[in-house]
Amino acid sequence: MDRKSDEVVEYEVLAPVLHEGRGEVVNDPLRLERLNLLIEEWVLEKYRQSRSVKTQQAYRSILNQYRADLQQQGLDLDREDCLAQLVTTARLFAAYSARGRDVAVATSNLRLATLSSFYEFAIRNDLVSVNPIDKIKRGKSQRYQGAHAMEPEIVQARLRSIDISTLDGKRDRALLLVYLQTCRRLSEVAGLLWRDVQIDTWTDAHSTTQEVVTLTFERCKGAKVMVDQLPAGISYVLLTWLRSYYGGELYLAPDTPLWIALAPGGRNGRNRGNQLGPQAIADICQKYLGTSKVHATRHTGTLIRLKAGATVQDIKKQLGHDSLATTDYYIEILLQGPDTHATQVESMLL
Repeated sequence: MDRKSDEVVEYEVLAPVLHEGRGEVVNDPLRLERLNLLIEEWVLEKYRQSRSVKTQQAYRSILNQYRADLQQQGLDLDREDCLAQLVTTARLFAAYSARGRDVAVATSNLRLATLSSFYEFAIRNDLVSVNPIDKIKRGKSQRYQGAHAMEPEIVQARLRSIDISTLDGKRDRALLLVYLQTCRRLSEVAGLLWRDVQIDTWTDAHSTTQEVVTLTFERCKGAKVMVDQLPAGISYVLLTWLRSYYGGELYLAPDTPLWIALAPGGRNGRNRGNQLGPQAIADICQKYLGTSKVHATRHTGTLIRLKAGATVQDIKKQLGHDSLATTDYYIEILLQGPDTHATQVESMLL
């Protein structure tokens, strides 16, 4: 198999060929047209579930690469009469990179899951009657092994060190606080628009008026919609940034982004005023929190909630997990610390 790269590539469908020794037409025009149409319907279904262009491109790329490997053998996705070859090709495709190197278990499982999803769709639409991926055993990976949280006291000190007399400082502090408070993922916070913001005014027992912001995240993982009401203090920080940049009245179009690039970056130096991109957000995290992994804010926000007394059920709801078992395991990994008995054990050995 000679795949040049793992990038998203549109592969050309091979012309109809004859099955050697049997004179059978492998890809007659009508069959090929139906297969291509079914692929587009499957990709569209995946997009409607996630509303993520990135996910859509990833699914299409994986299927296209596997299909290209099959076509080099004179086969195609619907050749269940050559089931053994479909299975073997899928197994090799899932296990190795384009350069012939082993891939991570998670990557292999993602490829197999994607192919299996297509075949299940094809079965429902009567294109094939069997899913070849069912014959492949998937590897076991340890989820959340990279989940490392920062200590809340350190995070608080770093947030307080941000110079909020500058426009950049106002934006950066608001951005990091929203990530830490909501525990949302990189793209979910980065994609926030004005239409996702609701502002309510409350008056407390001391007749003090406070504004409280509710954020709606329309495109969370698993096609979920999540809603977070920010506490008054973080609401104030967010609204201070928005009013400093857009003006006090906040008369904004629904598609106005919440996070704006303030530096003339980008390839042409004209990035100022555009929506802040993922790399810029990673740079902000690196600058203030010491890590460019934005997902660390999700882990840290979870740890802060645990220390504030949140239950496993509370964390499950906040993170959008489907089961308590997932949340329980996630928390176990998150709370892993150094071996407290290591020194004592050492003294008994040396």
